[in-house]
Amino acid sequence: MHDHSLRADLLDGLKMWRLWTAFGYEDLRHQYRRTTLGLAWIAISFGAFTFVYMLFFGGLNPSHSNAEFATWVAAGFVSWQFITHAITMGANVFISSEGWIKGIKLPLSVHVYTTLWRIMIQDGLSLLIAYVLILAFGAYSVPGLFLALLAYPLLLMLAVPVQIVLGLICARMRDLQQFIGTVMRLMFFVTPIIWTPVPGTIRQTAADFNPFSHLVALFRDPILYGTMPVEGLVTWAVLMVAFWTIAAISFRAMRPHLAYWL
Repeated sequence: MHDHSLRADLLDGLKMWRLWTAFGYEDLRHQYRRTTLGLAWIAISFGAFTFVYMLFFGGLNPSHSNAEFATWVAAGFVSWQFITHAITMGANVFISSEGWIKGIKLPLSVHVYTTLWRIMIQDGLSLLIAYVLILAFGAYSVPGLFLALLAYPLLLMLAVPVQIVLGLICARMRDLQQFIGTVMRLMFFVTPIIWTPVPGTIRQTAADFNPFSHLVALFRDPILYGTMPVEGLVTWAVLMVAFWTIAAISFRAMRPHLAYWL
């Protein structure tokens, strides 16, 4: 009898890596087709957006020097971008793959891997620009520049169950997809990316109780301070246990009905 467990689906999907890497790249290339600069627009838009914030908002955060704030913004933006893409695209991962799911029997994880591979390419270009800006204008720990890269495998491991859970639920309840997009836009302002926490203020409280703050810190803190944040690692571990558990349960319960919901 075929194994319909999440573990089996994930392993079967990994074996088809040639398929989802090709799909992911083609989806991204299709988005920029017939443009002169192609994928370079990703790097250009991220670099321009981040540089403007570094230039005009540095003076509004006196607790950090201009160099420290430059790193704060560049590292914060690139990590937030990855988190946002993983969540918002995860909410749409199965809806956007309706034709494939209804027409061809593939492991559902193939569609998740396709989305994450696309995000890795897209945000990888932004990451290069972030490092250029940090090296040119920011304050940084040299060992921390390498240590910070460990945050991406950690966030990828968390993104897989998040996309499975959100993808299944949003396929059933389409309004939730719009709700998630709205919440993420609001959370951008509640997460310390363009502002810095000030002890004893609502900013500090928002940063302390916002899990996104701790996930962003997994990438930013090593660059600024040379060490991985304990709070970030604990937050990541708790979310990993929670989402992998929910993903396993929801996959077994909702997988047989997915095609009917699309």
